[in-house]
Amino acid sequence: MEAIIFEQNFNNKFDCEYFTTFRFPDNKYINNKQLDCKLKTGKGLKIIRAEIVEIRVLTLDKINSYIAGIDAGMSVAEFITCIKRTYADRVRDFDTQIFYYILLKNLSISENSKS
Repeated sequence: MEAIIFEQNFNNKFDCEYFTTFRFPDNKYINNKQLDCKLKTGKGLKIIRAEIVEIRVLTLDKINSYIAGIDAGMSVAEFITCIKRTYADRVRDFDTQIFYYILLKNLSISENSKS
């Protein structure tokens, strides 16, 4: 199964039934597709299964405090700096580059709550 790798668990995403992620565009991101979400921890990998609910296409100038706060618990300036650092080797022009703001449903929580 395809995966999304997370370096940090901003806003405790992995503990929420729904969470967001801000990503460089990739063909693996499709509405209703299930993916493994893998978080690197000090003890190895924490893996959850999630389904893409919705994808919004944005440029960095569309980032507001709502998006930055919900996605990463940061100010807009901190969030944009983080994105630029993360994708510095993949983006030529951050003023025109599109990104995907993805809403995911944590299926691991949904499955466990049914038991």
